[in-house]
Amino acid sequence: MAAARAWARKIETDMHDGIFAAGSGRTLAEAIAEYSRQRLPELRDPDTVATHLGWWTRQLGHLRLRDLTQMVVADAIDILEAGPLPPKKAPKTDEPGAPPRYRSPATVNRYRNSLSAVLTWAGRRGWAPHNAARHVPARRESKGRERFLSDAERGRLLEACKESDSSALHPAITVLLSTGARLMEAMRLRWSDVDLGAGAIVLRDTKNGDSRRVPLASDAATVLEAWRDRDGVARLPTGLVFPATSDPAKPADLRRAWRTALKRARITDFKRHDLRHSAASALAAAGASLPVIGAVLGHRSVQTTKRYTHLVEGTLKEAVEKAARRSRVA
Repeated sequence: MAAARAWARKIETDMHDGIFAAGSGRTLAEAIAEYSRQRLPELRDPDTVATHLGWWTRQLGHLRLRDLTQMVVADAIDILEAGPLPPKKAPKTDEPGAPPRYRSPATVNRYRNSLSAVLTWAGRRGWAPHNAARHVPARRESKGRERFLSDAERGRLLEACKESDSSALHPAITVLLSTGARLMEAMRLRWSDVDLGAGAIVLRDTKNGDSRRVPLASDAATVLEAWRDRDGVARLPTGLVFPATSDPAKPADLRRAWRTALKRARITDFKRHDLRHSAASALAAAGASLPVIGAVLGHRSVQTTKRYTHLVEGTLKEAVEKAARRSRVA
């Protein structure tokens, strides 16, 4: 009896400490598969998370959850960071023998976060005794690029987009430059969320999950109206504004057309996300305040918008000078 009590106390202690758990013999691959079945469809960007979890399945999927340690995860992340992107993931280039490209620290951190989410989920079900990814140090991320289009570059880019083999490229890039929308948000835009009369669009599938109404500049509205009236464009109210030609239910893939347009416009060191920064720069040049810029871009945090503080310094100085002139006593 004493031995039984001692055994029972040990089991209770182990359960309290998370050492013993029903189903603790599950492998990481099994946990990822079940997590993907139950949770993945509910996530904001399931395709990206699926890519992350696919890598973790190949790398550590054979391990039992109870054998997954912080050291094992940290070593795997080192491998992830050091390994070049596979050809199908690396941006295509016309230059033979181009150097390999690697995942950025931010991307590596997203991989770690995806694994951590699975382990947290598994822990709540008694499958994992601990979250081995939680305390793996995050990679230091850069503060962000500050690459904006000059007026000359903007003109050349839009002209190159007009000449593109992809008829959707010019209206899509025009919308991105006008609204500061993320590429994902714009490519998921539907005609039912476009109000050309009021000059506004509603972005629903946003990064932070919130819908937002964004003003549309008159020139962008004109371009979008012409695109809507173009022969061959799907005009169903629920249809995508920029559908793929092969399947109207899917967004168009403009990556190749985008790279060609950049080359034709002689623009270097410029990424698609820099269109968003260029929109913020244009707003600042027009006198918009940081709160206005943040509202247009859909920032939840003021801290995120503060990266554009230097862009509005000229406007702030002008406002101070105006206030000083008005307060002078004649």
